[in-house]
Amino acid sequence: MSANILQYAKKPNDVADDLESFVYVFSEHVLRFHRHSLSILGDFDNEVDLDKLEKLNNENLALRNHFFNFFLEEYPLADGYVGGGQHKYTNIELGRAAFTIDNPRLQKLLADMYSLLKRHYDAVASSGELTQYFVPMKGPDPHSNSEAAKAPVSLDHLYPALAPKD
Repeated sequence: MSANILQYAKKPNDVADDLESFVYVFSEHVLRFHRHSLSILGDFDNEVDLDKLEKLNNENLALRNHFFNFFLEEYPLADGYVGGGQHKYTNIELGRAAFTIDNPRLQKLLADMYSLLKRHYDAVASSGELTQYFVPMKGPDPHSNSEAAKAPVSLDHLYPALAPKD
């Protein structure tokens, strides 16, 4: 889901949101099937079979944390809406993905996609059109010092296979 839809909960979906979603599907598959800066493959050859790669990725805490923070971040908004996407939004503002790929062609493609996303987001932000879709946060301000704001939020119930192991 696009960062704009997650950040502006009342925003209707448009073609740009669907194209952005493709970037995230591409990113998820790269993280799953290719060597990247979050890999823990060590001294393995470039030809690691998918079963071994899956096992290594399942044990990779950095990759698990990135996945949760990037793809599953959510928090309650007013009127029953759900927000998220801050990590996506930050990477778009920076114009780059949160990881690099060992394959130069795939890395260039990913870099070009984030460059396009940044140009689009810059244009949309300068128009001011998104403010009409803003929904405030529900409950305590997450930046306050209240105990409720400091309570950890767990998404482990959504993807138990990816949940940290004790």
